[in-house]
Amino acid sequence: MKAFVTMAALVTMAVCAPLALGGVQTSDLGLPSTGTVMGQIPAVGVSGNVVGTAPVASQAPSLVDILVRQLGITPEQAAGGAGAIFSMAKQAMSPTDFSQVIKAVPGMNQYLAEAPSQTAPTYGLAGLMGLAGSALGGSGSALGNMASLVAAFQSLGLNSGMVSQFIPVILQYAQTQGGAATMSMLQSALTH
Repeated sequence: MKAFVTMAALVTMAVCAPLALGGVQTSDLGLPSTGTVMGQIPAVGVSGNVVGTAPVASQAPSLVDILVRQLGITPEQAAGGAGAIFSMAKQAMSPTDFSQVIKAVPGMNQYLAEAPSQTAPTYGLAGLMGLAGSALGGSGSALGNMASLVAAFQSLGLNSGMVSQFIPVILQYAQTQGGAATMSMLQSALTH
């Protein structure tokens, strides 16, 4: 009923507007003509829903939305996996460089908070790789970092192959949001 009253008010205004202006045509004032205004009023269906109108443009999809859509994973896995990757990059980057990534990626603090702990002891292949990485080059070595990342993904219920699927999506998102320089810094940190 409210939609009907609103529509009636709009029709009344569109029809009566030329009369209220003392006979001056609305087109003389740079305003849309009555026919144009009427063409812009959406039709309202019996249920009260607007029909025959284009959807309102929404914001660009978030990184989580993109990961969920492209990789077929849950939002929790997407946020945790992205957080684990950003956490690894943060360890490899200078604070100044990482602040540029933070500025480019909306919700970075949330991603970092969603990252599974990468410092907990792990067992199995990932645990052995982490021990080997530590023995070869300390905790900052690429092998040790990758082992920690695989362990984090496994704790999210994702297999190790998902790491290689996440990284290109994240790099593309970083480039879209912050430009080629931001993407390049992030890529360098992830392959370091």
